[in-house]
Amino acid sequence: MVDLTSAGKVGILFGYCPQQDALDELLTGWEHLQYYCSLRGIPKQYIPEVAADLVRRLHLEPHVDKPVATYSGGTRRKLSTALALVGKPDILLLDEPSSGMDPCSKRYLWQTISQEVQDGCAAVLTSHSMEECEALCTRLAIMVDGSFRCLGPPQHIKNRRHCAFICFDKRSEEKVIAGSR
Repeated sequence: MVDLTSAGKVGILFGYCPQQDALDELLTGWEHLQYYCSLRGIPKQYIPEVAADLVRRLHLEPHVDKPVATYSGGTRRKLSTALALVGKPDILLLDEPSSGMDPCSKRYLWQTISQEVQDGCAAVLTSHSMEECEALCTRLAIMVDGSFRCLGPPQHIKNRRHCAFICFDKRSEEKVIAGSR
């Protein structure tokens, strides 16, 4: 578990994958990975090994030597996630990580994120996909208009899903409250 109260003192490393990919269209995936590795302080002799591992884990092999301008939306998401994973971060912040990916690519991405969590990385993600949340999360929070409406394990949220969505409507909320007496 990561103790955020001492984050500044111990140098906790964050990995961030924004919803809008922050990639240079002219660079290749390999060049992005090498650049991020050097920014993260990975010794020069280990950069090819670290980059190759991320390419393999996220199945970027067919694309890594091509300019990002040629990538599909799903391939861009995979590269953005790979960049977030450079340097084995303590905490991953992922905004819609599998958006635009085909089902097979999603599974590889989810396996990669799950492995990072098993290895001790904390992950926080935003997603519109309940399937993605069930695959990756131990706790969910449903937010509506900037307020948390439900919080708990995925199965708890899923079991209460109908009620959770009804109670967002003031008129329906009265029915739920009346029905629960």
